[in-house]
Amino acid sequence: YGKDFIMATKWIVDNLPGAKISGGVSNLSFGFRGLTALREAIHAVFLYHAIQNGMTMGIVNAGAMPIYEAIEQPMRDYIEQVVLN
Repeated sequence: YGKDFIMATKWIVDNLPGAKISGGVSNLSFGFRGLTALREAIHAVFLYHAIQNGMTMGIVNAGAMPIYEAIEQPMRDYIEQVVLN
């Protein structure tokens, strides 16, 4: 889901100039309910990559999301593997 959304976002930006892209970030981590810190880190990683590829608005709980660069290694690498593969 995460990788497909990011790839679709990139396609939209490349092929539909002026289009805006939004999405609900928490849908990606729904299966990890109860693991709040992990879910928030997944959201941050996903949002970082989606924005890099053209996402213009994410529906998130901004007050609860860590900053991408603040997610410690190797956790950030693990999450990126899950989101991007």
